[in-house]
Amino acid sequence: MNNITILVFLLLGVFACKKVEKPKPETYEDDLPSTLHNAVVKSLPPHDYLQYVDTAYTYPLSQGQSIIIENSFPKGGVIYTDSYGKEYVYAVFWTRILNNTDSLIEYSLAFPEDMVELPSSRDNSFKIRLPNDVMTLDKAAEFNYGLADLDFSLDHAALPPQMQGTISAGDAYMFYVAVLFDHGVDGVVRSRLSLKGQKLLYNVNGKEIHCGQVSIPKQY
Repeated sequence: MNNITILVFLLLGVFACKKVEKPKPETYEDDLPSTLHNAVVKSLPPHDYLQYVDTAYTYPLSQGQSIIIENSFPKGGVIYTDSYGKEYVYAVFWTRILNNTDSLIEYSLAFPEDMVELPSSRDNSFKIRLPNDVMTLDKAAEFNYGLADLDFSLDHAALPPQMQGTISAGDAYMFYVAVLFDHGVDGVVRSRLSLKGQKLLYNVNGKEIHCGQVSIPKQY
């Protein structure tokens, strides 16, 4: 019995001294598409503006080049009263078009001046205004995305709401969009600009509006 007892203690000592290997933590790599990743980071400001991006669409062209459209989440949601005393619930967005090609592209935008029915929200309509203020990425964290005097900006927004211009190769154009609703929307508010062929479409909570076009260089 004494020999058996000694053997048991020896075996326990061997197992107690054996080194236990800890499992290595799993690692995960970012699998963001390289075209989108490269274009987004191209002119990234000191702070990370991507947290304010709701949708980002990449439209690949030939030769590994693309056009990218980024749309923000809304800010605002309180009351704007126009110069006639009419009250609206407003939401402020921004859109950024990136010309990730080696050619100049032209764009044009035009929205209806009057109210548009919003089928997803009962007895509600909206209209779009394009403030003239300049939107830049460093304003992303600010209230209303830095649209300092909202009343003045909307009161003096051009009618009909339209804009046109060019975007140089490797450059981007960024602009504000203010959506004015008759009253509060059922559920969340989302809007986005997208591209179908060369046509630009704007969508507010499922209601799509043909609003312009982008001229894509012929070599693509």
